[in-house]
Amino acid sequence: TYSARRAGTRSTGNAVRTYASVPGIGYHNLHIVADDQTPESILARVDRGFYMDDQGSFGFNEVTGDYSFQAQGFWIEKGEKAFPVDGVTVASSSLAMLRNIEAVGDDLRFDDQVAAPTLLIAEMTVSGAPRYVDVAVNTGQPSREPFTYEVPAGMELSSGQSVFVPF
Repeated sequence: TYSARRAGTRSTGNAVRTYASVPGIGYHNLHIVADDQTPESILARVDRGFYMDDQGSFGFNEVTGDYSFQAQGFWIEKGEKAFPVDGVTVASSSLAMLRNIEAVGDDLRFDDQVAAPTLLIAEMTVSGAPRYVDVAVNTGQPSREPFTYEVPAGMELSSGQSVFVPF
């Protein structure tokens, strides 16, 4: 109501707040409508890319819509998850991301105030460094002889990060 009075309009009932903030303009139940494609069929369409399944710290510019997320997930090769990836940065702008949606999954779940099904986004920036990283053989035993695995072209990982390649 304060923001509405200040803007000379009526309240829309969309105030949000946390325990440490005053109420402000926000959103509730924001979601992307599900389509009829399974996550598996969407994954099969990707020749080479990154499947993001979790995020860490992030930055977001509310004015421009630009964002970047620390992400983890899987590298995709020929429609299949090739190996786990952790510690990369995914960046874009909100409008560019929405414009680049090529497929929408049928797996929408409401776990929070913002929800989306599996999305295939044509292009985003995935970055990090260096070009080569140490890998650990997934045998349950520490490797005594570390070796180097070449990260696929177009993808780099942050220094000190590891790619775990299943054998």
